[in-house]
Amino acid sequence: TDGTYYYNDYYGTLTICTRSFSPFEISYDYNPGASVNGVGYTTLASAIKAANDGDTVVLTKDGRSSLGISDKNITIDLNGKTLEASFVLNPTISLNNNANVTIKNGTIKGKQYGIVIDGDGDKLTLDNVKIEAMRSQGIGVFGNNNNCTVEINNSEIKSNYIGVYQNGSY
Repeated sequence: TDGTYYYNDYYGTLTICTRSFSPFEISYDYNPGASVNGVGYTTLASAIKAANDGDTVVLTKDGRSSLGISDKNITIDLNGKTLEASFVLNPTISLNNNANVTIKNGTIKGKQYGIVIDGDGDKLTLDNVKIEAMRSQGIGVFGNNNNCTVEINNSEIKSNYIGVYQNGSY
């Protein structure tokens, strides 16, 4: 049918149906939320899901998220951008299941928690990161399991309650 089109998101192909051919131009703006190895993804969560161990995920615009990172060994380059928690009681980022994550070059704004380390043996490295957890019981970095490792380099953690906390029973 003249003037119809079909987009196949699996292959990334666009088919345009016309009765006759005449020159035309197709253009669109694609503003991904993050990228991995030069490939854009709509959200930071989808980029992290696609990342393999050793990859760097680059945030390409400010975002809102409450995401979990499980069993990944990755770097998240905030690229000078700000990542803010989506929900009041959820952390902006939580690690679990042997996650080994380096976060660098940007700002994380948590409402209640900035980053929560939930898995036994998780590792977090902060490098040139500003974390804010400004609610009345806000915690910037919260270690909540055995054998958590946190390395903080050239970073700032602001909180109205506790900057860095390791659960006392662990």
